[in-house]
Amino acid sequence: MLLSVTGCEYQQDGAKRIYTMTNKSVAIEYPAYPKKSQLRFYDSRGYAINKASLKQELKKAVELYKTKRGIHP
Repeated sequence: MLLSVTGCEYQQDGAKRIYTMTNKSVAIEYPAYPKKSQLRFYDSRGYAINKASLKQELKKAVELYKTKRGIHP
């Protein structure tokens, strides 16, 4: 399944970014946190995603969106 970001919401003056995906899952980014713990992933029901392969797909979609839009940390 090819995921892509459908929307991005900035909160707290850019300290928190919420990315919504095509499968209704959500990635929350905290740019001020260390690189390893910047992103947190949740499914459409609000449960944390723990499967490594799905996390990689979501992270790839977020990174692609950021490069297309020119978003820098």
